[in-house]
Amino acid sequence: MAWQDNMVRAEEAILGGNLGLAEDLLWYALQEADKFGPTSQEMMTTGDRLAEVLMDQQKFTDAEEVLLRLAEMKNQVLGPADESTGKTMLKLAAAYYAQQKFRQAEPFALSALRVFETCFGKEHGETVRATTNLAYINHAQGKAAEAREYYRRSIATQSKLLGENHEDVVSLKSLCESLGEELAAAPAQQVGAAALPADDHISRMLDKGFAALDNETDEQLPGH
Repeated sequence: MAWQDNMVRAEEAILGGNLGLAEDLLWYALQEADKFGPTSQEMMTTGDRLAEVLMDQQKFTDAEEVLLRLAEMKNQVLGPADESTGKTMLKLAAAYYAQQKFRQAEPFALSALRVFETCFGKEHGETVRATTNLAYINHAQGKAAEAREYYRRSIATQSKLLGENHEDVVSLKSLCESLGEELAAAPAQQVGAAALPADDHISRMLDKGFAALDNETDEQLPGH
């Protein structure tokens, strides 16, 4: 089966660090997946993996196009409240954030947060991830009050689960405190993206910075 062969070869390329080859194979796989139907599970599986590879290569515009198609597909097939739909929404927020399209990023991150709160509750890694991403997005827009609220929510949950001295908690506290310093030095509209080390935050928005938290919350949730 051409689709399955391309998927297997793409995974081998990813493991070998050849993301360019993996991308090519996944585009081929996407064409083959369309034969199963435009909203098939094969289309969603391939689209998810392709979006990840594109994001890892910092091809954010291409990833945005794939993720928008995926979001429409998952809303139609799985529904807007499905966990997988929420994850795609959060990746879309990250793709927009990486392009400094902060206003576009915010509604997708908000949608993801609502999904995860419903599916998992307020102390799950996905929920905290979405909350933290909203802190970054609001911070980048100079919306200090909103950013501070999301930072505090994330800090409170992560402090409870990981401890107040965990490096993620310390980092968020520093960012939250920096908002006050920025506001004292400049008008709110000038407080924004320059204050955020974008590459690090994009990495965290792409599910790469919450492994310890995921382990903690997965142990607490039945069925996870």
